[in-house]
Amino acid sequence: MIDLVKAFDSDNKIVKGKETTSWWSMMVDLKNAGSIVKDQPVVKSKNLITSRASIDLAPFTTKIINALKK
Repeated sequence: MIDLVKAFDSDNKIVKGKETTSWWSMMVDLKNAGSIVKDQPVVKSKNLITSRASIDLAPFTTKIINALKK
């Protein structure tokens, strides 16, 4: 999975130093890429909004809508 994070963020500029959450199997990869990983349904860190799984879709959608309203 680290290859996916590298492909998405090859310079570690997107997640490095930011709080994120993700599916459990990606958490180590995000941490290795410099992210501060939280086990929460939704995490917003600056302009990055992440969630763990489809079960978290409702709070994720709410967070996205609120961010777009600003």
